[in-house]
Amino acid sequence: MGANDSAYGLETYYNLSYTIVSLVFLSPFLGYTAAALLNERVHCTVGQRGVAFISSLCHLIAYILNCVHPPYPVLVVSFIFAGLGNGLADSAWNAWIGNLVNPNQLLGLLHGFYGVGAVISPLIASLLVADAGLPWYYFYYIMIGGAAIELVVCVACFWRSTGESFRLAKKQQPGGSSEKAGLWSVLSTMPSARITWTCAIFLLGYVGVEVALGGWVVTFMKEVRHAAPFSSSMTSTGFWLGITVGRVILGFITPLIGEKIAITSLPPNAKPWWKTTHLIHLNSLIASLILFSSTLGYDISLMNSLQSLPQWQTFMSYPEGIKLGFINALQNIASMLFLPVQAWSANRFGRKPTILAGYIFMILGVGLQSASQNPNTFIYSRVLVGIAGAWFQCAVVLVTEIAYPGHRSLVTAIYMCQYYAGSSLSAWISFAMRDVQSNWAWRVPVLMQIALPLLALPGTLRVPESPRWLISCGRVEEARGILVRFHAGGDEGSQLVGFEMEEISQGLALERKARREARWIDCVRTSGNRYRLFLSVSLGVFAQWNGGGVVSYYLTLILDTIGITSSTDQTLINGFLQLWNLVMSVVGACLVDRAGRRALFITSTVIMLISYIFITALSGSFVTTGTSAVGTAVIPFLFIYYAGYDIAFTPLLLAYPAEIWTTSLRAKGVAISMMSNYIALIFNQLINPIAFERISWKYYFVFLVVLLVVLVVVWKTYPETRGRSLEEIACIFDRKEVHVTYDAKMTTEERHTGKIEHREM
Repeated sequence: MGANDSAYGLETYYNLSYTIVSLVFLSPFLGYTAAALLNERVHCTVGQRGVAFISSLCHLIAYILNCVHPPYPVLVVSFIFAGLGNGLADSAWNAWIGNLVNPNQLLGLLHGFYGVGAVISPLIASLLVADAGLPWYYFYYIMIGGAAIELVVCVACFWRSTGESFRLAKKQQPGGSSEKAGLWSVLSTMPSARITWTCAIFLLGYVGVEVALGGWVVTFMKEVRHAAPFSSSMTSTGFWLGITVGRVILGFITPLIGEKIAITSLPPNAKPWWKTTHLIHLNSLIASLILFSSTLGYDISLMNSLQSLPQWQTFMSYPEGIKLGFINALQNIASMLFLPVQAWSANRFGRKPTILAGYIFMILGVGLQSASQNPNTFIYSRVLVGIAGAWFQCAVVLVTEIAYPGHRSLVTAIYMCQYYAGSSLSAWISFAMRDVQSNWAWRVPVLMQIALPLLALPGTLRVPESPRWLISCGRVEEARGILVRFHAGGDEGSQLVGFEMEEISQGLALERKARREARWIDCVRTSGNRYRLFLSVSLGVFAQWNGGGVVSYYLTLILDTIGITSSTDQTLINGFLQLWNLVMSVVGACLVDRAGRRALFITSTVIMLISYIFITALSGSFVTTGTSAVGTAVIPFLFIYYAGYDIAFTPLLLAYPAEIWTTSLRAKGVAISMMSNYIALIFNQLINPIAFERISWKYYFVFLVVLLVVLVVVWKTYPETRGRSLEEIACIFDRKEVHVTYDAKMTTEERHTGKIEHREM
């Protein structure tokens, strides 16, 4: 539906003014009006299954008519069919989702994916029409495919939702058998009429402005600002991207502050965490630790950005092949080798001192790298930056162990999402320096590696040590004081703190009973730990060996072939892709506790597999035929592929291992996951160029097989951990070795909110 609400290339083809072409947008209004009048009768007659069939059929009719590029009056009629299909589907699916559990979040995602279609469609259309030079109606071939998928999927999902079942459900509602719940009743009966008319008037202005601006901004950029066609279309993509982000975020904010407050943006009566002093303090400190993920994203992405700068290429004597692969991989090799040392330090000296130790290596590494006078100094200073990155990885362990119980899953999932914030910053800083005619063009981006760690330093110095680590060292009262201050707001008698202390203490006591001191051999000593080890290693490998490192190999070639040759336009696409990654990874993080870890992993892998099949087929066809339209079609599937990757493998890469390992082995477990990730990444950096040189795009088939393996492994072996404390998660893996009992029982909701009702034991 989002992709439907635009029209491309009609002015030129039909030789009409923009005003006349804009009349085509009145056609969907007629379709929506008809849908409103027929909606109740259609539901009672054919049910939601019939709605799914009719709406999809209307879309197919409209898009098929558009593909034959009929006379303009016929085109106007075709959009009436599209509007009718949109109206029926819009009302049906909004109403259905509104009756589910957590409707605000789900409706936010529903309307967010409307925005996804609106974000991608200008990009596809501009590449087909503006750059590939194809007629405007070629875009609707893609829409036909989407409508066909809609027909199959929606009818299958609502196959049992017949008219009879809808009428029966309606009768079972209060007053359903006696009241006339038709359109006239909704528009005339108080108090529903007042709400209906108020929302209708608001939506009249909101949707009108939204759709008008989404199309008009392109014409404005071309005719008033005299921008290039492709750059003009990017403004529409950016416009819809902002709307998409707002819709998704609002879906998660609304249940926290209420619908009325969400609409007016005035939350005077709400008491969310940001109005709770001790949680504001705690989460602000955690936000400082999350910046270390952005640091990792900046450091790893920096080399990709530097390679686009001629000044850096000249300084480094144009490295290529195995030498370039070695330069890229050296930092990751250093991080991988020092992760075991970091894990030992975290258990021996504490989580916080381990993080702070990384600053020594970061300052030395960035100083040497930015002041390099020869290539060798630049190359080997990356070792120091890699070592610093290894020490900084302890931040996710500390975040996991100090987070408020109800926030732990979200903040640990958001941790890795900020990787893309750092990578975006790296790309845009390098882009801003591209015209500097000296070595400062690359020295400034290198020097800025220290910016994010320095920004995180004040919060890192004030963050408390892990209560779990303190209890493991016998510093029980110190740990209790931290929990009282940051989880209970100073309430010494807090039952939440009492429960946490009891749970942590008993879990650690059972660990000590099994072994006196955590060693690396303990990671394979028990069946539960071997299971954890398998999950940590496989997740680290899967996060790299899913085709993401090679899926965009031909992107630059494709853009060059279809006429997008300027570094500005190419960087613009890359910039939008980074923002897309950031948005979708945050969406995945917000769904961690709603959908669960397992569901996200499976959904992510399925999306990647399906999109990768299309990418492989289109890439092969492009290399064989050189047809620019085929190459262009790869780009939207890249966005879909990364959306699939981002919703699970970005937020859960560190969050999942951090929660499945016990306290004494948590630092080692996270280190193992990152080591496996670095090994897979180093493999990609060294082997992928050789493989592409030998077998070209056919290398994609390797990752199709890998994605199938990932799907099977995740389906068969990855357990769900949603709604459990860290100690309860241990019971999933150590059922025979661990049995934690509590003197005070708490429900999951009580533990997450910190509110405990009095109960007789």
